Amino acid sequence: MPTVKPEWIAALRQIDDKADLRFNYHVNRWEFILTGADMKPQSQFWCRFDATRMETITDPVTGKTYTQEVPDRDPVTGMMPYRDLNDREFAVALANLQRTFVGNPYDGQGTVQRDVGRRYFHNKYLQEKRWQQRGEEFADFVWDHRRQLRDAGAGPLITVTEALR
Repeated sequence: MPTVKPEWIAALRQIDDKADLRFNYHVNRWEFILTGADMKPQSQFWCRFDATRMETITDPVTGKTYTQEVPDRDPVTGMMPYRDLNDREFAVALANLQRTFVGNPYDGQGTVQRDVGRRYFHNKYLQEKRWQQRGEEFADFVWDHRRQLRDAGAGPLITVTEALR
């Protein structure tokens, strides 16, 4: 039976005062429970996230068979393979949680407000780049089709000279 060490809980509580760690027997994985940005507990399971396997796939359209590397997931549950938790592995998990936990005010994402602002301005930057790209594509289209656009509907332009008095 896996047991949780008190020093692991103490280290987790330094990140989040409501954090918890337990072994979930339903999925046979270690479960980290941390408070999310919405102030509700969120579960994260400790697995081997880097596990891959080679899979042979046949394309139904072309009939070609090729081999590709895919994540090694359980076909029934979709979970990655089991990963034991010891002191060294817990240090890896704790370092990852400190870097990625949205509520970590020290070296993680920071406050929720800062994280939302960072995401907002990143999305705004992507939107502006997309608009600029679309504008450049439209300018290229107009330049490539300038004769057709000039002559569209009116026929060719004819210069008529008039005498002004």
